[in-house]
Amino acid sequence: MKKIIPFLLLIITVVTSCKKDDSIDNEDQESGSVEGVLITATETCLYSDFDIQENTSVVINCLLDLEGQTITVPAGVTFSFEGGNIFNGTLNFEGSGTIAGELLNSDLTVEGNVDLVDEDFVFYPFRWGIVEVEGENNPEPSSQVDAYNNYQIIKNTLNTVHDMGASVFTIGKLNAFFDCHNGEDNAAAAFNAVLFLPSSNFHLKMADNTYIRALPVNSILSSKLVKIYQSTNVNVSGGHLIGDRLRHGPTVGGSHVLQITGAENTVIDNVSVSFAGDSGIVIQSYSFQQNSDYIPSQNVIVKNCTMDSNAKNNLQVTDGMDVIIEDCYSYRAGIDVETPFGTSEGRAPKIGILTETQVMQVVTGVIIRNNFVEDSYSSSNHDILTVGSTDIEISGNTAENSIGWSTSLNVRVTNNTSGKIYGGFLGFNGIDNIVSGNTVTNPDGVGIFLTDQNVEVYDNNLINCKVGIQLASLLNAEVYDNNFESNIENSVGILGQTYLDNVNVYDNDFALEDGKPLNILAINTEPEHEDYQFVFMNNIINASRSGIISGSSNITIMGNEFNGAGLGLSGTSNTMVKNNILINSSNGVTFGAGNSTDVEITGNTFEGTNDGTLSTAVTLSGSNIIFNDNIVKAVGNNNTGISVTEGAYISMENNTVNNESTFRSPLHFLGNNSTIINNTFINSNGLEGFFDGGVNNVFSGNN
Repeated sequence: MKKIIPFLLLIITVVTSCKKDDSIDNEDQESGSVEGVLITATETCLYSDFDIQENTSVVINCLLDLEGQTITVPAGVTFSFEGGNIFNGTLNFEGSGTIAGELLNSDLTVEGNVDLVDEDFVFYPFRWGIVEVEGENNPEPSSQVDAYNNYQIIKNTLNTVHDMGASVFTIGKLNAFFDCHNGEDNAAAAFNAVLFLPSSNFHLKMADNTYIRALPVNSILSSKLVKIYQSTNVNVSGGHLIGDRLRHGPTVGGSHVLQITGAENTVIDNVSVSFAGDSGIVIQSYSFQQNSDYIPSQNVIVKNCTMDSNAKNNLQVTDGMDVIIEDCYSYRAGIDVETPFGTSEGRAPKIGILTETQVMQVVTGVIIRNNFVEDSYSSSNHDILTVGSTDIEISGNTAENSIGWSTSLNVRVTNNTSGKIYGGFLGFNGIDNIVSGNTVTNPDGVGIFLTDQNVEVYDNNLINCKVGIQLASLLNAEVYDNNFESNIENSVGILGQTYLDNVNVYDNDFALEDGKPLNILAINTEPEHEDYQFVFMNNIINASRSGIISGSSNITIMGNEFNGAGLGLSGTSNTMVKNNILINSSNGVTFGAGNSTDVEITGNTFEGTNDGTLSTAVTLSGSNIIFNDNIVKAVGNNNTGISVTEGAYISMENNTVNNESTFRSPLHFLGNNSTIINNTFINSNGLEGFFDGGVNNVFSGNN
């Protein structure tokens, strides 16, 4: 008959070793989100006090001293915890058995075929001899010996309880350094990690007061803290994983803090990752896509995590499929930090969240949403960047600096707030990408930069940008329904450069207090650009400075409404200006086409409403210019309707030109070899309709 030991409720202090961590008592352990184990028993008992038979349950509510013996436990026995402890010996389970995780400790060895009562194992550092440190902010490290012993303890405990059926390894209050290298600097050390998690169905669960730290070393490698490798359904939550940057020796180097390699169905939730000597969190594959042993990381979620001051990138995906990164906070990626050995410099590219493939790698199906990223130290000011990736959604993020892509396919950048959006890099274009619903503010630079193929940009708010959208070396783009607002001095709405083909900018609103809507500079000038086309159409513009198109070809300006200032062409060719309304209230030219060839200007209304000194509604010079079916009006005594300063082969038909000057005709013409027919010239003071100062011109049918 089984002998029952009475249940005792008296609390005692557990006697372990005399190491530093002995001062951590049960009350401290309870202060974390993991409730501390309470050894309440005071009475010592012996194994012989129990009549343990097969298939029985033994309640441990006393201090069971095994007296250094190895005890053979009959099959089917369960040891359950009720405030007691088992120590000073070995339990060898003869057949199968179970034991409560609360009873396991560094002074008890368990052998044989035994499982845990509960699959959730709670790791209590004071029960296992972990040497801890004081202070949360850059504490003085423990010795290398203690850090290596800590690693051995936590590694062996994790592996042991996993073999006993634990699917959850819970850590509460812990503040300790770990070293999994023990002075080694080889491939085996690089492969290792402090917490090398089991390969399937496992959860490392940490608390807000769990601090796992890499021991500072003077080496190209420091200890990885958590590694998930060729696994399925392995998750990590909570805790602080802290690399060794703040005290790393003068040798340049370091390691990731959390590495995911060839993992499937993995969740990283509410983990703080900081001060890694390399990137903080890395998601990658095992092997390469072309190889038979290739294992991508797939269905990985990183959420609610905080990443700070990692030397390279805070989070990077180099090979992965169906990855979600959401509701995370990234801060100071790649920042230089001061150490006792000098400055630990950040390592390029220094990006908050990065997806980037190398040769024979694949990144596809990544969602980056609702993250907050600031103060990244990238030389190009990138907070979120995707390179060489496909099917990427970047949505709802707040980024202090830029969000963007390079050489990526089917990227959706939507509903973000940022300082800039990069749509590719010159010479490294992506294809089939969308920028929509974003709010971008950049007083010192470009809001959205596009050099890409097959891209749509719509419903964005460009607020106080020096340049709203820059278009360069761009093919097949639609830019529409965007809102440009700026009070920045000499700002620009659309800046065009190099070449633009099948690029259409339409249905946008511009409100620029001290800026110009367009600045198109030297586009489509090479022979291979002969058939390229840029269209600016149906936009509403309120601007204090005139748009500029200079040294460019193959441009259509159609159906726009310019208010406040006008438009100037200089050295352009093969350009159409059609069905626009330009109302210029500034003291200057409403529309000018200077030194231009093969320009067609038809169906427009040009009105200068400022009666200042020597303002002109329209000025023309160049050759092969068609100016037909336009309405031109200039107010004020000093102002001319149309001034043709020089040029030849200019055709002016069916225009109506009206001015108010007492000494300037509606048309002042100094061109040659031109035809001016069937126009209506009106001067409110009865002046002659036109002045012909050129040669070989035909004036006919004019009123």
